[in-house]
Amino acid sequence: MISSIHIYIGRVHSHLPQSFWDDVGSDLHQKYECDLVIMPVDEENTRLNVEGDLTPDEMMAVKDSFGSHMQKTH
Repeated sequence: MISSIHIYIGRVHSHLPQSFWDDVGSDLHQKYECDLVIMPVDEENTRLNVEGDLTPDEMMAVKDSFGSHMQKTH
């Protein structure tokens, strides 16, 4: 079970509008019914951290969901 998803927004994606991150957060929160934290960091890359007692399939599902949103930025 997923307890929380943390998205750390690196400088590469810091130009994206807040509305984009609001949409990502809303989608992930609804799909996985967990806490969600989105915060900018002073790092180059954006990274995702998923916490909880996860199966490999659950982890891949979250990464795929996040990845589908990130593909829209390119």
